[in-house]
Order: sequence, then structure tokens, then C-alpha cells
Amino acid sequence: MVLILVFSFSLFAGGQKEPVPVEEEKAPAEMKPYAGKVLRLASMADQYAGYLKELGKKWEEVSGAKVEVDILGYVELYQKLTQDYATHTRQYALATVDIVWSGEFAVKGWTVDLNPLIKRDEKEINTADIIPVMWTMGEWGDKKAAFPLSGYANNLIYRKDLFEDPEEKKAFKAR
Repeated sequence: MVLILVFSFSLFAGGQKEPVPVEEEKAPAEMKPYAGKVLRLASMADQYAGYLKELGKKWEEVSGAKVEVDILGYVELYQKLTQDYATHTRQYALATVDIVWSGEFAVKGWTVDLNPLIKRDEKEINTADIIPVMWTMGEWGDKKAAFPLSGYANNLIYRKDLFEDPEEKKAFKAR
């Protein structure tokens, strides 16, 4: 009986010489666990905001969740986020924030510790590709309150000629 089965399978194996085109499989519904959900992201109106909209489209393709990106000015972003978080209205699930706000948000309990998530996804994130100072900027105590999105470098410049001018020095001291 076994020999008959083996012979039957070998007889019908590879019956066609031309490869049969394989249709790309569609992801089953269970592969999109967040289908029908909407995540709202508040973002500062900077050079990255438009790209966040594109990432939102990709996230929807992968997860099923739609991402709505609200692009706001600096002051308006802070006002909307602090009001939303303080009143627990849950308007925004995600936000890009100025790093100086992350400590305040952590102290008030408005952030989650990202350390476990970063550790879980370390290989995918490629944490070694992010300069160490960027990681420390988002820390509050032993918790990671913010994940680096962009690195801004601010500089304080001054006019050396004014600092060396005796008349300017005299006028400054007279004030």
C-alpha cells in the first residue's frame, strides 16, 4: 500500500514544465489587528510633519489602523496636548513634542516608560544607529519618556566686536 502511495505521488509531482504564476497572498484580516481603529497624532509644524502623514499611511497598510496627523504650531501644540492630557479627553494617542516638555509630561504621568518597548524592538530600531546623547535627552529618572525623532542643534552666537568695544562695555555697565 505504501509503495502505491509513493508511486502515485511521484507520478503526479511536477506535472507542468512551465511555472504556475502565484498570486501574491493578501494579508488575512487577523494580520491587521487594529483594523477600523483611528490613532490621532499631534505634531509640530516642522520639516518632519508631512512625512509623518506618509508613515501613517504605511502604518495603516500594515496594521489596519488609520493615523490622523494634526499639524500644529509650537504654542498651539503645547496647549492642546496639556489640555488633552490634563482633562483625560484622549484626543491624541501620539505626539511629537519638544524635548523640554518630556520631563514635565513624565512627572505628571502623561507618558509611559518606553524602555521595555525599545528593548523588545532593539534590533528593528537599530538603537546603535542613534547617537547616545539623543537617547539621554528623552530620559526622566530611570524611565525613557520620549523616543528620539529628530536632532536639533541650537547655538548661541554673539558679536565679538561689541563685547570688545570699550564704549559698548561702558554703556552696558551704565544700565
